[in-house]
Amino acid sequence: SPYRPTSMGMSICRVAEVSKGRIELHESDMILGTPVLSLRKFRKERYQPRGHVRMPAYVTESARKAMKVTFSTEARREIADWPVEMEGVIVSTLGEDPRSIHSRKKHKNPVYAVDIGCEDRGPMRVIYRYRNGSE
Repeated sequence: SPYRPTSMGMSICRVAEVSKGRIELHESDMILGTPVLSLRKFRKERYQPRGHVRMPAYVTESARKAMKVTFSTEARREIADWPVEMEGVIVSTLGEDPRSIHSRKKHKNPVYAVDIGCEDRGPMRVIYRYRNGSE
């Protein structure tokens, strides 16, 4: 959730194997290398939603048009050595504009500075300019 006060989250997963101080988790939504702070037994009665479940607008507004993403000349030079598929990942992520509705309304300037780490090449500052396709 983009509105959590800390970066900790909860995931429901299946314990596949326990052996010699190692726990293997399956069916998880975590990224490889995510630290696990605690494990709790799933209690269905505790985690089932009660009453009407409301999805926030930032989740349900998938009908929004994807934004156009373009690269500055400098950014093109800097990503020239990256794996080819990285450009597509960047374009699809920024095109979906994953910011909250509040952030999109508050920060309408379409120029962003983004820190991106790619494999072992370290972090890199790249400036992207993107516009809504109707502009």
